[in-house]
Amino acid sequence: MTKKLLIVFFLILGLTSGYAQTVIWQDEFDNGEGWNMQDNWAINYGTLQFTWMPEATNFDLTATSLPFYLEENSTELVINQFLSIFYPSTDETAQIRLITQDDQIIIWDYPLSNGDWGLSSGSDLVIPIHDFAGTQVQLQFRTFGVTTFNWNQWDVNDVRVYGTFDKDIATTNISGPKSVELFETGIWTVDVTNFGTQSLTGYTVSIYENTGNALIGSVEETEDIEAGETRFYDIQWQSNAAFNTSFKAVVESIDDEFPGNNKSASMFVRVKPDLLTNVLLWDNDNGIQSVLDPEHEDMVDASTGLKRILNDADIDYEFASSLPQNLDNYDIIFATMGNYCLS
Repeated sequence: MTKKLLIVFFLILGLTSGYAQTVIWQDEFDNGEGWNMQDNWAINYGTLQFTWMPEATNFDLTATSLPFYLEENSTELVINQFLSIFYPSTDETAQIRLITQDDQIIIWDYPLSNGDWGLSSGSDLVIPIHDFAGTQVQLQFRTFGVTTFNWNQWDVNDVRVYGTFDKDIATTNISGPKSVELFETGIWTVDVTNFGTQSLTGYTVSIYENTGNALIGSVEETEDIEAGETRFYDIQWQSNAAFNTSFKAVVESIDDEFPGNNKSASMFVRVKPDLLTNVLLWDNDNGIQSVLDPEHEDMVDASTGLKRILNDADIDYEFASSLPQNLDNYDIIFATMGNYCLS
């Protein structure tokens, strides 16, 4: 049985949800997993996308997530999307549904006669989901009608579930040098935000090395951090050995109600060896963008991908489109070939 739920939703251009909320579930479509997709639906480069080709008539096509649990604190479902319409027909419709154990509930219904929806870069659709908190659901995107020809595409860039907690502290960023010299003191900054609705007293901010989980440094905070407030903590470190590693920032409090956002993403750090290495990057590819960069989620040619890697590692190199005649001065040579057709 399908039910239609009357809700109030908002189109937000360049804004986010209220400050006292926490992302408790998110899908950025970065690995292509977790969705059952019918014809014309696919996950491409971090976007769940419906396209009109191949043209289908009298169609009813869906993309459905695997089941996931909406925490008791769940408040909003935020979908960043863009609908591009070729012809504003009254015969085709886009829908978003929540599938529970007993029902299929329409939470968003959009006839193509309304024209495009959102910005081409994506806009947030905010849907209240208080009524579904504490249940297991599946999220479904559905398109149906006479012909897919009236579509251009439907891009779903990101899906987030927000929740509200009284006490919730999180690390939102770690920044600092990507490389340091031997015995050089580097300073890394950890951003900490209170996403809870109440102030929080007492927490520890730490940076750990991912390899072996060695402690880099920590700061004890005894003062209150107010709801919605962000603070910044500097942690110093130096090394007497040259190696490559990565750092992660962690915030801990005994009063924290949601530990899912206590750890930051990893940050690459290189301790440079005390020696000079001459590196050559020979760009011999044909400029075809055939490599998917997982960090930037874009297609690049081989030489651009290698340049990004070397730059991120803060490795000095010489770039050449033609191979130098004398290679004796180089310790390392990277060569790109690209894709070529032989006949």
